[in-house]
Amino acid sequence: MARFITKTVCMALITVLCAGNVFAQGGTYDIVLLANPVVAGVVAGGGTYNDGETATVTAIPAGECWKFIDWTENGIEVSTDAVYTFIVTKDRVLTANFEYGRQGYEITVLANPPQGGTVTGGGIYSCGDVATVTAIPDTCCCYEFVNWTEDDVPVCYTADYEFLVTESRTLVANFERKTFSVTVFANPSYAGTVDHNYTDVPCGDPVIVIATANPGYQFVDWTENDVAVSDYAYFSFEVTSSRVLVANFAGTTAIGEVETSGITVYPNPTSGELKVESGEWSVESVDVFDVFGRNVSRLTSHISHPIPIDISFLPSGIYFVRIQTENGVVTKKIILSER
Repeated sequence: MARFITKTVCMALITVLCAGNVFAQGGTYDIVLLANPVVAGVVAGGGTYNDGETATVTAIPAGECWKFIDWTENGIEVSTDAVYTFIVTKDRVLTANFEYGRQGYEITVLANPPQGGTVTGGGIYSCGDVATVTAIPDTCCCYEFVNWTEDDVPVCYTADYEFLVTESRTLVANFERKTFSVTVFANPSYAGTVDHNYTDVPCGDPVIVIATANPGYQFVDWTENDVAVSDYAYFSFEVTSSRVLVANFAGTTAIGEVETSGITVYPNPTSGELKVESGEWSVESVDVFDVFGRNVSRLTSHISHPIPIDISFLPSGIYFVRIQTENGVVTKKIILSER
């Protein structure tokens, strides 16, 4: 009987030990991962794990507008961390839940400087919306668009900036004032002096140009593109474009008889052939100058009467005929018409 009990006990102990060994070795379990909604993102870390092994599962949103919410199991939340780590002790089916970021994002647009122009397109947008912001320079104040910046970093160099809204943003449209030049000439160049030439003048700024006649000459007018723009030697104006201005001078003579001696230049306008009638005065030379003070024709000897001048080889425009007589100088303004 004792031997039988001993044998029975031994068998029982062996069974217990074997059972304990099976439990110690454990088994394997499946970790199944799902994304909800399916298009909202991807999940990683699922698979077969040994009992007691550490598993790490990760939920990755499909785009900037999708937001991870939580991990659930059988509808019960188990973690709010996109990266979820746990000890494997059983089969599990975990669902990564996402939602679309429909919360409103504010797009703020500013003009720099404020008087440089206007900006449009700011407002509240949903994530995933396409926004277009536009910069409109104030042309009346001579501004032009430079770029869009965010946190002082350029993000676009076109006035219309289109982008996908995924966050709130503050965008600055930068403008700068245009600059221009003012160039002045004396006509004829020996008849007087002119001040000033200007470069990089901010649009809208006032400038003044001054014409000063040399002895024996008087100021006539300022012209631009052969059109008179001022009869004042001191000409002040606001700069809104680059300009080339010509100060025109005419001879005065010391006595004054030359102007009453009947010197004429005709026909005026002319198509290219001119004649100079000098009356009783002897003509020493005849010069023709363009509006930039360049001498384009000169007669100094064998001058017959009436004096013929051929300027048909010159382009159409305004010219000045300078007639040097024994008693002084006469300058006549002529127009060479298009042929």
